Amino acid sequence: MARERDINSSFKPFSFALREMRLAKKVTQQRVADECGISKGYLSQMETGKTPARPSQRVIECLAEKVGSDPVELRKLNDLQAGKLIDTTSALTTIYDIGTRLDRIERRLEEIYSLLQKMAKPSIPSFPRNVIRADQI
Repeated sequence: MARERDINSSFKPFSFALREMRLAKKVTQQRVADECGISKGYLSQMETGKTPARPSQRVIECLAEKVGSDPVELRKLNDLQAGKLIDTTSALTTIYDIGTRLDRIERRLEEIYSLLQKMAKPSIPSFPRNVIRADQI
């Protein structure tokens, strides 16, 4: 069991994905680093998970372009590796709560609309009835 924990805690999704995608594109660290305006050492640290710093959005976008990835997905992997990925359960709960509240608001608005219709009935103009009667003549 301890072995599994060691493997899981050492897995670096961003680092692994970045390195594998770069290798699949057959580009060197030096080329990617030069084109993204970062040092080869910094890129190497990102690929091995040895850097505590999170790359800027500009660097993520450049890396994604150079390795053929989606910048949003690459950022998510980096956030996951840094332990900053949002808790999807709480996000889904929030969305559900918003939906429930909107349903309640919709029902309340329907009740208010119904009441307003009842209040407005005596003051509804008879214009449509007059048009129908004029056509019948």
